[in-house]
Amino acid sequence: MPDQRHLYMLVAGVLLGVLLGPAVLARLAPQAYDTMFLGSGDLSQLEQAQAELELFLTDEDTRQARIDNILRQAEVLGDGDSAQIATQEQIALLMNDFADEQERLESNIDTARVPILANQQAHREKLSGMLTMMLLLIVVILATEAILSPQRDELEAGKTTLPPALSRLITIRYALAAGWLMLMLAQPVWLKGIDLTFGGLLLVVVLIAGLVPLGKQAN
Repeated sequence: MPDQRHLYMLVAGVLLGVLLGPAVLARLAPQAYDTMFLGSGDLSQLEQAQAELELFLTDEDTRQARIDNILRQAEVLGDGDSAQIATQEQIALLMNDFADEQERLESNIDTARVPILANQQAHREKLSGMLTMMLLLIVVILATEAILSPQRDELEAGKTTLPPALSRLITIRYALAAGWLMLMLAQPVWLKGIDLTFGGLLLVVVLIAGLVPLGKQAN
């Protein structure tokens, strides 16, 4: 039967999930976390695109130098209305060039993200498959436990004992549950989609079904 050792296995799964998750491993070793739980792949193109945009946004001296060059040309032309209009038009065109260049650099970042998002989706589906397989194995073990377990009345009457294989199956089941918890906490994207209202109602139904006695109790 389950005992405290099995509870410790679940606690270990939770602790490992937290240590391997975004709160710890992702901060201490982001590349290792990405490889294990995100699967982004090659980030060099994205990092280069982000660096180019950052350089453009922070390089105010270059942009100001181009504006100053237009103003110096305006001084040579004089203070006439036509000269002022020409200067304003040149500055407006330059501002448009700046906006177009920023838009191009931002578009490069969006383009670089496309293969990364595809890799992450594929890796997430792989992890989801692992989680599903763990749950299926737990169901198989539960069915095997039900087959190997003796009848309750025979066990209470002392006519039979629990087979040794049953305790090992229980340990394996808890180990799988601990691994499932670890993966869920290490990559908590699935936890974000949990409906707490549905979870609360489901818990109430399960408790009622499991704790409320059915039928007449024997005197």
